[in-house]
Amino acid sequence: MSGHFSLFRNTLSINQLFRQSSEFVEVMQQVVCRGFDEEGMTRLVAQLAQAGSIRVYWQKFLQNYADPQTDTPSKLPQYINKYFWEKGKLFDCTGESAAEILYLHFMTWKKTLTGCEFSYGADPEKFYISYFQISKQPVSPPTRFIGVPKRDGY
Repeated sequence: MSGHFSLFRNTLSINQLFRQSSEFVEVMQQVVCRGFDEEGMTRLVAQLAQAGSIRVYWQKFLQNYADPQTDTPSKLPQYINKYFWEKGKLFDCTGESAAEILYLHFMTWKKTLTGCEFSYGADPEKFYISYFQISKQPVSPPTRFIGVPKRDGY
């Protein structure tokens, strides 16, 4: 399961589902993160689905792309201006034309996406998302590479 984006039916039985896990009590007593939202719940949901106790729809991978090129988990390349948000909708421009997508997971950009040229209160109607910055206008590549290790001294 994708812990950062899992949708569950809002019913009492589903809301209490986590309590059916044999790991639940031990995990909740831990100080460190155990990844229960992804690992523990995946085991529990898979077991209950296989037993026919619950219905589950799992795509093989939840993609960051409108038209996935691979059958592997998403990893965002260092795109510049290939995604934009406009009036509440997110668009992927990595293909031939802009296509609306559900969401963009910044997991692989944590170290590089360090700039945003406006504040939350600015409420722009449109902005561009690049691997290093969120901006109101399309941006140029940075003058130095961000998050890319140097090779052979250059």
